[in-house]
Amino acid sequence: SFAQEISTAVGIETGFSISSLTYRRAAFRSQNLSQVNMGVAFHVGSTAHVQVSNQFAFRPSIYYKWFTLINSSGISLYDVEVPLNCLYTLNRGRGALFFIGAGPNIQYSFKGTGTTANGVEPIFIGDRPTDFIGAFSLALNLKLGWQHPKGFTYNMYANIGRYNRSNNPEFILRSNDILGFNFGYLFNVHQQQKNGM
Repeated sequence: SFAQEISTAVGIETGFSISSLTYRRAAFRSQNLSQVNMGVAFHVGSTAHVQVSNQFAFRPSIYYKWFTLINSSGISLYDVEVPLNCLYTLNRGRGALFFIGAGPNIQYSFKGTGTTANGVEPIFIGDRPTDFIGAFSLALNLKLGWQHPKGFTYNMYANIGRYNRSNNPEFILRSNDILGFNFGYLFNVHQQQKNGM
């Protein structure tokens, strides 16, 4: 039956990405007028692979993420991220999987810092007009990867942020992960293979 086909493996995952904060006035529709601030991000957390049928899977994860801009502002954000991906999987034999998919990525920034003439100072995060950036964000997560028969996983991903994180209605502020790489390990992948993956 369908219920008997469902199998789950859990594990750990870490990675990095080339990321950005894009900033522009709301009145300017042209993306050419945007100010794109580039940065790098690193994350670590846990993931699960839920194989619901021979060709489809659900892959939720939760990460602690640190993001910093590569400019004089020295802005850093500390986040919790929860990507929820629906995947198409292709079994390559002996438990090896190729997968591709997409899903929402829910992000919450709980801390921020920036560099000023007085040194490193906190950035205000929240929903007040005086806060630098909104705490919550929503992006589309795209993922392409490979799962080794012994449980090792590798994937590339991108987060396309369309959610405006600015608290000032005159501005639009969006965060994106342009290109990222994940490396992980699923602890009970052998049991998942026995259950029919």
